[in-house]
Amino acid sequence: MGRPTRSRDGGPQRGQTEGGELALNRQYHEANLRLRSRTASVWIVSAHAADPRGEVSSRAPSSIIDRSGNWVVMTKPKVEQMFAYTIDLRK
Repeated sequence: MGRPTRSRDGGPQRGQTEGGELALNRQYHEANLRLRSRTASVWIVSAHAADPRGEVSSRAPSSIIDRSGNWVVMTKPKVEQMFAYTIDLRK
């Protein structure tokens, strides 16, 4: 079992650890984004809040997914990042 994540006030957050539960939750959200993109044949751009201290993973990556459900851009789970990408809507 991993170490407990922290709430906004710095105390332990109930029901989640930095280990198994959070990793499973992240896998679910990543798969959900890819399946929705592929099913609807649309681009998906998502932005998620990162822990400003860099200690806790986000539940899903900030990312861009193409119409086929492939990652075009994906941020790291624990650090604040910025990215830019041009989406060609004619493709």
